[in-house]
Parts: sequence; C-alpha cells; structure tokens
Amino acid sequence: MTSSSLTGEVITWTTDPEEAIAQICGALKRNLTTEELAQFFTRAPDHETCG
Repeated sequence: MTSSSLTGEVITWTTDPEEAIAQICGALKRNLTTEELAQFFTRAPDHETCG
C-alpha cells in the first residue's frame, strides 16, 4: 500500500503481517508495554510481542 505525507513524501507500507511484525520489532527492540497492548489489542497475546 502506498500513501503520501503532508510534505509530499511517498511512503510504501507492507500488507504482509509477518513482514510488518519484523519491521516493527526490528525498530522497537523490546516487547510492548501493558499500556501499549491494551491500546492495540482487544485481547493481549499470550506470548512476548517482540521476544
């Protein structure tokens, strides 16, 4: 998927969940906090998010 920012920059987003997880965890370098889990998940995963 492709979008543009307010400055006109073109951004390409992956639609592959496994690739998205790898990119997010690669940038985050930690597990999600309890607050982040509550914000983004209706049911918290039963495993480490970026272990």
